[in-house]
Amino acid sequence: MYFQKDFINQHGYGLSSQEVLHNWERIKHEKSNNLQYSVLQGVPRALPALLKAFRVQEKVGRYGFDWKNPEDVIIKVKEEIAEFEEALKSGEIKKQEHELGDLLFSLVNLGRHLKMQPEEALNSAIKRFIDRFQFIENRLRDRGKTLADSSLEEMDSLWTEAKKYLP
Repeated sequence: MYFQKDFINQHGYGLSSQEVLHNWERIKHEKSNNLQYSVLQGVPRALPALLKAFRVQEKVGRYGFDWKNPEDVIIKVKEEIAEFEEALKSGEIKKQEHELGDLLFSLVNLGRHLKMQPEEALNSAIKRFIDRFQFIENRLRDRGKTLADSSLEEMDSLWTEAKKYLP
């Protein structure tokens, strides 16, 4: 951290973590000789998409480009769902992908506002799904059946049962 001395000398102690981060970004921006500097330059391109979305939103939020509360983000998520539904009706794959990306980005923002890590939330959902699906497979095996010779209705019924045992 090359501006650390200036940062400490200018700002001292007693700042919140958000104030510290905002001041740090501001000082880096002021000290940069590069007129093309962006506050988003520090976000690694190689991050997984959910984490990258979280970091981008976090960075711009330090400059006030952010929703005030989770309720505002929920309104945005609903707007994005409506836009995605419209894209589905269009039949245009690129438009659908664009709107799905916007929806996911908004959901990551909602998680951030609720102090949740989207990567952890998604991994947890995946684990629950796997556990529940394996419950279905095991129940079908107990009945002498396979997935291939089971109806969607039967599997859906077992899914509902799995949710009772594996919340």
